[in-house]
Amino acid sequence: MRRVLKGQGLPTINTLVDALNLCSVRYQLPFGLYDLDNVRPPIVLRRGDTGEGYEGIRKDAVNVTGRPVLADAEGPFGNPSSDSSRTMVTVQTRRALVVVYAPAMLGNARLDEVLDGTESTLTRFCDGRRSGRWLLPAS
Repeated sequence: MRRVLKGQGLPTINTLVDALNLCSVRYQLPFGLYDLDNVRPPIVLRRGDTGEGYEGIRKDAVNVTGRPVLADAEGPFGNPSSDSSRTMVTVQTRRALVVVYAPAMLGNARLDEVLDGTESTLTRFCDGRRSGRWLLPAS
């Protein structure tokens, strides 16, 4: 979204990443996209601990102290503004975890619209299918 507001184009990464970037712009919400085969359950959404971070995609270390962060058994791997290189999607990815970081005030009807539209976009352009839908409340 930052790129679009600055008048810059979106980079072309791969079909799945590009399709989800389209959804992020369309719904004006941050999304996370992770290679599910590189995520080690359980997955939790929580506030980052002091000094906690991870190696970002095309970035140095991403500090998540005090910020919302997705974490698995190996530690933090994503937040609303940056995903980790450990769980990044590549052309070899076969199973992906798609996360919309939606504020509670968004409301269930709007959230369903976002999720349904995102699923439609990803299945249309990426020939995928949904295997589940979960709500991760912040802990």
